[in-house]
This record gives sequence, C-alpha cells and structure tokens, in this order.
Amino acid sequence: MTLTIPRSTLLDLLIPAASIAPRKPSNPVLGHVLLDVAEQGIAVDATDTAIRLSMQHGDTMHGERLTVDAADLLNVVRSLAAGDVTLDTGNNGRLIVSAAGSTFKLPTTDGEDYPPPQSHTWRPAGSIEGDALARVIGEVTYAASTDENRYGLNGIHCETSGGILRLASTDGSRLAWSECSREGDGEVVVGRRLMPAPGLRLLAKLAAAECGTWAVEAADSAVSWTSPGGTRLSMRLIEGEFPDYRQVMPKGWTRSVEVRTADLSGGLKRASIVASDKNHTITMSVASASLDITTRSHDTGDMSESVPAEVNGESMQIGVNARMMLDALGSVDSSSVALEMGEPLDPIVLRWPGRSDVGAIVMPMRID
Repeated sequence: MTLTIPRSTLLDLLIPAASIAPRKPSNPVLGHVLLDVAEQGIAVDATDTAIRLSMQHGDTMHGERLTVDAADLLNVVRSLAAGDVTLDTGNNGRLIVSAAGSTFKLPTTDGEDYPPPQSHTWRPAGSIEGDALARVIGEVTYAASTDENRYGLNGIHCETSGGILRLASTDGSRLAWSECSREGDGEVVVGRRLMPAPGLRLLAKLAAAECGTWAVEAADSAVSWTSPGGTRLSMRLIEGEFPDYRQVMPKGWTRSVEVRTADLSGGLKRASIVASDKNHTITMSVASASLDITTRSHDTGDMSESVPAEVNGESMQIGVNARMMLDALGSVDSSSVALEMGEPLDPIVLRWPGRSDVGAIVMPMRID
C-alpha cells in the first residue's frame, strides 16, 4: 500500500503520538505507533496503556495495519525536506519512507500485535469548546504534584456543576483552580479518581491546535475526548481522593497588592538568580506604593528591586518561593495580577482582574 502525504501533515500526526510512546517500554511494541496506511489516508494510534491517542488524515478504508518505532519514524520524517512524503508498506516487513531523493527502510511488526483499546462503557458527559479546554488545563496543571506516591495530589481534580467544569490541582505548597463553561450534563469523573496531568497537557496542545467543540465521554475508570476532526484521546483515571481544597482558601484578606504581571515576573526572575537555596526563597515587602523584592545569599550576593503597585493595607514582609510564584503568574494570560495576603504565614492568593473563574494560592516561606 502506498500513500503520498505532505510532510507537515504527517508530522502533525506523529509528534503527539510519539510523545505518548514510552522510550524504554516493558513491552517493546508500546514504543511503536500503530499505522493504518491506505492510498487515500492514514490513521495513527499510540498508547502507554494509560493514555491512548487516535488520529486520522483522509480515508483509511482498506488500509494496511503495521507498527513502527515511534521515535525512529518521527526522527526520519523530521529529517526530510519540506514537501510530500511517500509511505510504502509493501516491502517484506519494512516501511519505506521517501522524499526528495531520500529513502529509509524501517522495520515493522504486524499491527495485530498492537494492544487493542481497553473496553469501557462510555456515557456522554457534554462538550467543551477547544480554546476553553486548552485554557483551563493550562491554568492548573503546573501545580500538580510530580510525586507518584502522593495519592490524591498527583492528578487533576475535576468537578462539574450544571454548565460549568472546574479543574483544580495542588502539590501541597501551591494550589490552582480554573473553570469553563460546557454544554450538556453528566459527570466527567465519578468517585475518588483524578485525571492524569500528562494526559491533560497533551489534550491542551491538541485542543489549542484544533478548535471547535470537543465531545466528552466518561466511564467508571476513564475519560475520553473527541475533536470535531475525529482525534480521540482517552485516559485511565488515577485512584485517589483530592483534598477539600476549599478549606485552605482564605475567607478574606487584610492586604491587597495589584501589580503589572511583567514587572513582578521580571523582578522575581532576577531575584531567583541570587536566591540559590533549594527553595528559591525571596522576600516581598509591601510598602505604601510598591512591592519590594529582596534576597540575600552568602555565596551569590544580594539583590533588591522595587515594583510599582496599588496597595491596600498595611506594610509587611513575606517570604515566597520565587519559582512557584513565577509558575502561577505564567499560567494566566493577563497584564496585571492582584496578591491578597493576611499575616506573614498566611497563604498568598493570586487573582486576576476581570477573571472570577481562575485563581491560585502559594504558601509562604519562613524568612527568619
């Protein structure tokens, strides 16, 4: 079977698929992508058993199924000149990839050896616009724990209320939440389960690239997202009970500081150069019309900077992890941010003007 396809189109299929395939899988076939090659189109599948992605271009009727190493195929296609790429499956266990005088013959295995999709009883759970889906994921995933042993913190919490979908994440030192509207009803996640952060990060990239309405389907232990063009991403849910994050959200504040995001981010980045301890600890001082950033290190020196601000409340000093603050500031596209604070050891709440659907908390650091 022979297919000619634009290199750019083939890369759009292979890049997300290869990001799923494990580099050192326990089962070698999981390091492959499953190809269904026909004269008029191609389908690409990839899975690590927890996440499965299916994408298609054109018509794959009467195609030939085979698998090929995901990283090798991606590197080959990336190396080719711009223009059309020809895929030929009919060479005794080799996939011939050619373009502009270059020819590669890659070893393949039978497509029947590739793991089939897991069986689930899917039920409709509404739909979400792709741009909103990408936004809400990007505003929370940075705060999820990367420790696989911290059950309840190493995934993304999802809750639905009427026409609203809300995501939340925390690693114990920071918290992020964001919500967006959806059509339809039905729970996306049922019971004590979380969505995997790597799966949602990939979903955000796919949704940003393919706008339109994404359909959501839910099962007892999985959730699936399907784009208008037929891209389907399913992910197995993580066992774990997310903490009641509303209990740690302060009921009020005694100091509020509104600053330009670029000014605060710039100051924190410069301070983090000097803040060499493992927690990147810096001091923020609330003054009458500024937020002053300082840090000291015996090895790397001192730094200070004054950021203009609109201040409501009395002066105080508070220690923060500069990296955590930068992650939170970078998660939301806004020209300004408001920091709500109480006492020096109370949580810092970040809110963005004009946005009641997103927020973040960063826990302070001791500076004595």
